[in-house]
Amino acid sequence: MKLNRNLYHQILNDKTDSPSYDFTHRDRFIYIVNTINKNFKNPDKTKVLDFGSHIGSISILLKHFGYDITGIDIDEVISKHTNKYKNSNKLNAEFIGRGGAWLDAGSIKDLYDASTFVSTLENRQGLKIACLEEIALGNGWINKKQIQSAIKFYGKCDYSNYLNQLIK
Repeated sequence: MKLNRNLYHQILNDKTDSPSYDFTHRDRFIYIVNTINKNFKNPDKTKVLDFGSHIGSISILLKHFGYDITGIDIDEVISKHTNKYKNSNKLNAEFIGRGGAWLDAGSIKDLYDASTFVSTLENRQGLKIACLEEIALGNGWINKKQIQSAIKFYGKCDYSNYLNQLIK
């Protein structure tokens, strides 16, 4: 990835001329870049979503550094609702821990790689990834009778066979 080192050092030293880059923006930018570079095998192929980007200062800067970034702004009602959760400490984000994987499906090759990964894991472990009925049953949200209804709905297929094994 080709980075403009002078701009990066200006941001690190808080010497940008733009009034929109205050300490918070600088810290956020550095955190995002370091996180991407640390956690992704190919950071130059990583797609970044800047959710609630508003004026987009971070998005613009990341785009300048060569990241494939999409900024999504949200309307005022959603923003107020999100801030309510944030201010009550009920809104958080977590890193995907060891054993977890982020599967990008932004291109045909990425989609193929993701489907191969999921297929390999499911076949080797004998478990489904994110089987909603299994999760709901495990949490007591549905019962075995509802699983049987799902099996009838799906018909004869591998997924129905998997669900049948859950209730035996």
